[in-house]
Parts: sequence; structure tokens; C-alpha cells
Amino acid sequence: MIKKPSVDILAKIKEQYENEGKNKPPNILFYADWGIGKTTLAMTLPKPILLQEFDPGGHRLREVNDLAKSGDLTVDTRWQSQYQMTPTEIYNKWSVDYRKMKSSGVFDQIAEQGGYYVMDSFTLFQKLMIGAVMDRKDKISTHDGSGEFTTLTRRGYGVQHTAVDFVIRDLLGLPCGVMIIAHMEELQDSKGNTLGFEPLITGAKLRKQLPVLFEEIYIMQRIGKKRRLYLEPYGLYNAKSHLISLHPEKIKPMYDVSEKGSFSFERDIINKTKIQITKE
Repeated sequence: MIKKPSVDILAKIKEQYENEGKNKPPNILFYADWGIGKTTLAMTLPKPILLQEFDPGGHRLREVNDLAKSGDLTVDTRWQSQYQMTPTEIYNKWSVDYRKMKSSGVFDQIAEQGGYYVMDSFTLFQKLMIGAVMDRKDKISTHDGSGEFTTLTRRGYGVQHTAVDFVIRDLLGLPCGVMIIAHMEELQDSKGNTLGFEPLITGAKLRKQLPVLFEEIYIMQRIGKKRRLYLEPYGLYNAKSHLISLHPEKIKPMYDVSEKGSFSFERDIINKTKIQITKE
């Protein structure tokens, strides 16, 4: 005979449901083509911002420099390509440092001020992870026998997939808002027809599963000299937003972000929702 759960357990479950997500800004997966202005737009998130920059050169943008000088932004460039360190060394060092920041309350401090942690980009970050889990024994000779190269085995892909899932879930569990930036990949059939667009990450299964972990997925498109941000599905762009379903009168399904100041994550989304994603 199955015992009924006690009233205390039900009360705790109810309390967790009612309080979950009330004070935490939304976690966002944001992806677009190279050089379209993802990092610049991310700087319109609520401050303070901790930016961990994995892409070379992203920290040199004017908007990034201006925010850093004002004290609203902390830029961490230690994880960019370092020729004196292997990908394994860089990733392992990042992992240790990340745990230290969690235990020392860095992310709690950002959360208290309503700020964001930004990873730019996950595409480059994943390359470090792949290097860290690569089985160095799995070497394949070139067709002419002149050399060999390393590749991931099926087991290696499984390890990498598990590692990515663990890291993303851990990041999304931070007390502050989190934005993960990724580059975009165009998917084509055998005839060259465009089938859609997905985050540029390694592993077909991982590309399908990563978006499931996010309630907010925003995609930016270049249209000539203009740029457009999608919060809901549009054509082949599979964006999504739970915030729109909660606040349809406050948030648009798409924004023109071509001109400076025409859009702000803080002004046009975060402040308008006052962030109760899960409940009203």
C-alpha cells in the first residue's frame, strides 16, 4: 500500500512552486551570425554584468570598453585562446575558477543587484571542453600516410555531451540572470536548400537538446544593413519566449535593433516583466 505524502511535504512543494523564479531574471540563449553585434546587444542587459569572453577580440568593442570603465561591467578574458596553454589546461583552469567564484559568493553579489552573467561564446567554450575530453589515443592516419589527426570516439562524444549538459544546467542554476551567447549555423539539405538555423555547437543531438534547457531563446538576423531580434518563431528562426505568453501586452515578438538605443534587454524586456517568469 502506497502511503500518502505528508502535509509538510506537500506544503514544501507548494512553497517551492510559488517562489520559484520570482526574483531571478530570465536565463537566455542568444545566437546569431558572426559579427552581427551579439556582444554589443548583450551589454544592454541589467547591470552589473560579468562577461566571460572566450571569443578573441570581443572585449575590444567600444560598448564593452565604455561599460568596463564605468564599473558596470567586469570583463574576464583569461579564457581566450592562449598559445602557451592547451585547451585542456584552459578548460580545467576555468572549471576550478568557476567553482571558486560560486563558493565565494560572486554570483550571489551579482544577483543581489539584479545583474547578469554572460558567456561569450558557448561555441568557443565548447571547443575547449572537447579538447579537455578528447581521447588522445584515438588517432587516425591521413589517407597518404603522411601524418595523423585526433578525433573524438563515440565514447568521447558521450562524455562531451554529458559534460556540456552538466555545465549548462549548473550555469542556469546560478542565482543571477544568465545569458549564453552562441554563433549560428545554417542547416541545409543535400540540394543546398536552407532547412533552418541552430546554435553552432558540435553534436547533432546536443544542438537539439540544448535549447530545451532554456525558457528564453532569442535569435538575431541581419537584413541588409538592418538587424532584427526574434523572440518567437519566425520563418526558419525557432526562437521562443515564455515571457511573451505571460506579458503579451508588454513584449513584442520581434524588435528592430539596427540603431543604437533602439532596443535594450533591460528596458524593453526585463523591466517590463519584473521577472516573474513562472507565476503571476
